[in-house]
Amino acid sequence: MFTYIPKFNGLSEIEYTDYRNSEEREFLMTLYDRVSSLDEYRLMEYDDFFMFYHDSILTVAFDICDENANLVLRSLRIDFTETSLLMGNDETFQYVSALDRNNPDVKEYKKTEYTTIQLAEIAAQWVSKELSRKIELHEWITNSFQHRRYVISDANQFISCSDSKNIPRKNLGSPTRITVVYPKPIPKQK
Repeated sequence: MFTYIPKFNGLSEIEYTDYRNSEEREFLMTLYDRVSSLDEYRLMEYDDFFMFYHDSILTVAFDICDENANLVLRSLRIDFTETSLLMGNDETFQYVSALDRNNPDVKEYKKTEYTTIQLAEIAAQWVSKELSRKIELHEWITNSFQHRRYVISDANQFISCSDSKNIPRKNLGSPTRITVVYPKPIPKQK
């Protein structure tokens, strides 16, 4: 059973009654404060940031999207459980199963070793780092096909691909076009 928590737009809007206990409230207030101060892309201002409870787990999630393609590229997930903090990419993109503690990309911190504020600061640093990673769309456009690959550029890490003929392709050479799809530049205020 999922219980969604209404999105808040500032610390002044967080109310104690929105959370199950003071530990979760402290974690969320600290996380929000730290990420807000570090998040130069202002992702938390958009609908791609949300929170919910599933069973006994409080989940904070950030979807990174290619808005032009209407596609979720990454689902960053922070689970605040009764015993630990877990952080990683949600493999389902739908938040329907627990993070896999055996996955080397999932980081776990035990509550017995850290304070709630320390855990929130660790989570804020992790998510801020992940939010700052550039994602590029590499496209190969020919007369006979169009192939697209999304790549996290700092690690040349493949995320997903599509092909106009649904054929796996190798050795394509240099892309016809490379476009940064995330982060989107923030319009300058006048």
